[in-house]
Amino acid sequence: MLHACTSSQQQPSLFSTTHGLLFFHQIFVPASSNFRQRIMTEFHASRYGGHSSIKPTLKRIAASFYWPKWTRDVHRFVQQCSTCKKNKYMPTKTQGLLQPLPIPKQEWEDISMDFITHLPVSSGHSVIWVLCDRLTKYVHFIALPTHFTAQQLAKRFSVEICRLYGLPKTIVSDRDPLFVSTF
Repeated sequence: MLHACTSSQQQPSLFSTTHGLLFFHQIFVPASSNFRQRIMTEFHASRYGGHSSIKPTLKRIAASFYWPKWTRDVHRFVQQCSTCKKNKYMPTKTQGLLQPLPIPKQEWEDISMDFITHLPVSSGHSVIWVLCDRLTKYVHFIALPTHFTAQQLAKRFSVEICRLYGLPKTIVSDRDPLFVSTF
């Protein structure tokens, strides 16, 4: 690579050499060595790097070094850093204390529902809608196609549940976008 870049006489090259090092605006790091791994370790996991996030690590490396697809390599290196995984927190709000649900007084008065998705297709269905009575833990499993709407769910609910048990007082769900849609 070094010889090919320095022997090109036809047009000005983007590469240059100094003291046996190949430069492409920065020092070009070949794939044949373990320098790439050592550079990423130095700029992320050393005292100088301080296990900072992806952006600062990218900036520090970009100031001096270059290799093809280097940003992808740095992203992967930082995401797989075991020290960062153990010690970094996820920037989310604190969840607060659990609020227990009241104990139901009658069967099928309080129900819970959820979906089981990404199942193998069987007779055109790949989703199971699970409806559970919270008092007796009696469950109805309703097979659904991969794509369905809130209107279709409402019709199936009235046919499968309301027909047998009446309309429930409360329904507990995981706030699936389909359940909290404008319908």
